Amino acid sequence: MDFRRRLVPDLVFLRSFDSAARHENFTLAAQELNLTQSTISRHILELEQQLGVSLFTRIRRQVLLTDIGRKFHKDIEKLLADSDAIMARTISSSSYQQTLRIAAPTAFMSRWLIPRLSSFTQKWQNLHLDLFTFDRPFELEEQACDIAFHLGKNVWPNGHCRYLCKEILLPVCAPGLVRNRDVQKASGLLDLPLIQNSTRPLLWQGWFEMTGLPLDLSLTGSRVDSFSAIISAACNGLGVALLPTYLIEQELKDKVLVPAINLSMINQDRYYLVTSEKKADKDVIEEFCQWTFASVKNRDRFDSV
Repeated sequence: MDFRRRLVPDLVFLRSFDSAARHENFTLAAQELNLTQSTISRHILELEQQLGVSLFTRIRRQVLLTDIGRKFHKDIEKLLADSDAIMARTISSSSYQQTLRIAAPTAFMSRWLIPRLSSFTQKWQNLHLDLFTFDRPFELEEQACDIAFHLGKNVWPNGHCRYLCKEILLPVCAPGLVRNRDVQKASGLLDLPLIQNSTRPLLWQGWFEMTGLPLDLSLTGSRVDSFSAIISAACNGLGVALLPTYLIEQELKDKVLVPAINLSMINQDRYYLVTSEKKADKDVIEEFCQWTFASVKNRDRFDSV
């Protein structure tokens, strides 16, 4: 028998272990997987024999993960998730000629990219899109990713960055919050609650410094950890939010949000399209890049896209 094959446990055993580890109970694992408790016990035992380690400590009718078992379970959770994702991608793309795997920050994906994608897929009707979100750079090859939208510096591990546009941020709020106020100067916003982005905590400081009003006071207002929640908070009158205008095009158009003051800030970070250097010549990737560039009407100011 091939030594490498002997090192790879049966996937059924791994799923039994995963369920037993999550519940720390063989009976509950058996119910979840529609197996008998004795079958779960046998799968765990054979897995332990193959690995040469104890994954559980058995105390009377209770089973507890050992330290090795806990570490093993973390790895197995990722392996099973990757395996499910691979199967889903293969099944869903089997009827398509090509697959394009695209990554983007969550807010950018849902509020800018997805609403426009139909104009691209109309031309590539046999193209399967595989979309996923991320919050930090990753190895494109490891995730089988063709294109990533990146806000930051012109740097990506083993990726080729192509400048897309700048990001413009504008203080906005629900109309009622400023209906009886005439905010003409940046200092006027200090009388209003300012919604803070806990994932980008220096945005307000940068905006006030840009206006010539260094911010040396703590801000009053809610702290929120995602752009989608910040937009909702602003629309519901919780305060003024400093938001990228491309995320709130519809809200501005419908006047659900209005500028609290017409002083916008261009972020020092830039948006880039990142492609794998190994796949840079793939026709559909280049077509998608050109479509994206064309979709950004003013590439120096991302406020009219």
